[in-house]
Amino acid sequence: MRKSAAQALGDLKACGRDRQEEMVEHLTIALADEEPPVRVAAANVLGRLKSLKALDPLILALKDKYPWVRCAALRALKEIPEEKSKHALQSSLSDKAPQVAITAMELIKEVMGRRALNILLESLRHPHPQVVIQGIRCIKAFKGRKVIEALKGLLQHEEEEVRQQAMSVLKEARLSR
Repeated sequence: MRKSAAQALGDLKACGRDRQEEMVEHLTIALADEEPPVRVAAANVLGRLKSLKALDPLILALKDKYPWVRCAALRALKEIPEEKSKHALQSSLSDKAPQVAITAMELIKEVMGRRALNILLESLRHPHPQVVIQGIRCIKAFKGRKVIEALKGLLQHEEEEVRQQAMSVLKEARLSR
């Protein structure tokens, strides 16, 4: 019920400015609801509303104990084009939950484009192999010595799947020359 209410508030986006501010207030309260699906719905709607007033509550939601709530908060933060949002995305690269780190990585690439390379290279140091593999996939679109050196370094990684992915991307890079 509360989840439906949070989603319905988002459907009222077309209403006036005062009403939108009131909705943001209610949705930021919903970010602290006891039910994770309500928190996810609130974050999703706050992302669609793109209100600066939601920035700090969404950043606080990145500390939620449930990874899918943190992922929803990250997606919402992506919609608020502020430096504080970018920092929050970047700090989530080190989240222990792989799905959160991967979501942060994909959003950083989307938001920052070519300027994301140095940040994405950091993801290759994550302790979870699936995050490293996704990092390899994210950086393979970039060209240059930095990328090649990072990939070569991963050929010594303890996880075979990481080594294989790095080798595959290195072979692709050689073929495209």
